Amino acid sequence: MTLLFQRRFHGVLKRRIERLWHRFSTGAGTGWKPVPHLFRGATSGLKRPTLRGPCSAPGSLLTDQWHTVDPLAGIFRSTQGALLLLCVATAASATPLRADETLASRSSQEELQAEFHRAAEDFETAQQVSSLEPERARRLFRSAAKRFESIAAAGVHNGRLEYNLGNCFLQAGDVGLAILHYRRAERLIPGDVALHDNLSVAQTRCLTPIAESRGQTFWRNVLYWHYTLSDGARADAALAFYVGVWVLLTVRLITSLRWPRVGAVVCGLICAALGASVGVSRWQDRNAPSGVVISSDTVVLKGPGTGYQRQFEQPLQPGVEFSVRERRGSWWSIELPDGQGGWIEASRADLVPWIDG
Repeated sequence: MTLLFQRRFHGVLKRRIERLWHRFSTGAGTGWKPVPHLFRGATSGLKRPTLRGPCSAPGSLLTDQWHTVDPLAGIFRSTQGALLLLCVATAASATPLRADETLASRSSQEELQAEFHRAAEDFETAQQVSSLEPERARRLFRSAAKRFESIAAAGVHNGRLEYNLGNCFLQAGDVGLAILHYRRAERLIPGDVALHDNLSVAQTRCLTPIAESRGQTFWRNVLYWHYTLSDGARADAALAFYVGVWVLLTVRLITSLRWPRVGAVVCGLICAALGASVGVSRWQDRNAPSGVVISSDTVVLKGPGTGYQRQFEQPLQPGVEFSVRERRGSWWSIELPDGQGGWIEASRADLVPWIDG
């Protein structure tokens, strides 16, 4: 009897979710507007290319095959996931959506899709003509980058989109913007090998190479997991170890074994380390964000104004990375990888984190 009830329940639940998903994706009869899934890991009928490297010279980046991802793939693997979607979709169906809002949302999604395909066409054409018409190829790479930027300006943020932007700027010769977008992509897809290779190529093209200090290199090697895992991955791992602490403590209360208590202590320490790592990253993004010089001949001064003397004889070139120590109006006090620093105009650089101000 119980088994029959469970089968009927799952069958009804599955049909209910499929109907609600159809309403949600089309905007029919729901209070949610259709969301463009263009660069969000799971796409709904939209195609996207993924550029890959490494590239040793302009024109060597290739385009993978086009593919789509089923947005409902794996949604029924657990009853909990199905119930979560059911609750969300049920709440979404409480308020009707006006017809004009539905049409506007669909039109916006179609425009994003068309803009993406135009960007991909510009990139592919630029690759084909790069050896014979380098100037035209450079213009096409910049055109593709502008189209990708318009998609990002519409509120689409994804590691692959930032990666594509980095590839476009690298091929166009804009090293600073290439490194900027590669660094942003690195926050979302930190384990991508092609991204790491292309970032290394872009860094070698910077005309002002600045080596890291020994202290930074030491901590980067010791705390490699802090730099190689995204904030989300570290937060998920911290949550998993936190659950493990309570599971082991429960086992310790039920049994007389000693090892669960030791395991709980170890899990607690790892959880605390991961949580502190996420907290430090969030603090740095707000108080000492990283940035990249994007303009040529950026002069570093000893104070926040053009009346101060130069800190260095040679100006910085695009691609130099730094961290912001202080901000005063339109001036930033920066610290370079080797520990030296000074003041630059904020308009000649950009920050890696997506934060206001």
